[in-house]
Amino acid sequence: MKRIWQDKSILIVEGEKSRLGVGNDLFDNTEKITRILCPSENAFSKYEQILDTIKKFDRNVLVLIALGPTATVLAYDLGLAGYSAIDIGHIDLEYEWMKRGAPSQIKIEGKYVNEVSNGSVVVENLDKDNLYWNQICATII
Repeated sequence: MKRIWQDKSILIVEGEKSRLGVGNDLFDNTEKITRILCPSENAFSKYEQILDTIKKFDRNVLVLIALGPTATVLAYDLGLAGYSAIDIGHIDLEYEWMKRGAPSQIKIEGKYVNEVSNGSVVVENLDKDNLYWNQICATII
């Protein structure tokens, strides 16, 4: 699976507390990571703004989208516009659970996990010097 984004520049379009790849090696084989943070819930309410922001990027970037049902529509529209875009879903959480050998879905510290009790409560655990903050190019909330 990781070969999909191997040595590519990726644009992660995600909920503001999703933090795909933060704290694990899921995207360590990419050339560059840039992020657009969007609403954690009801992202479709900002659909046009999100789409317009993504379209400012070169079509050579691989767009990975984790925004619930909005991701599917975005991936389709971006494909029509000549972008390579994937609705990546909960790949980061599934990867975290696999790496931890979790027998079921569990809360992951510092990440939004809508599938578990209190998973939407995210305590900030990244200092402001963390690479993650430098990857964010836009916030649409």
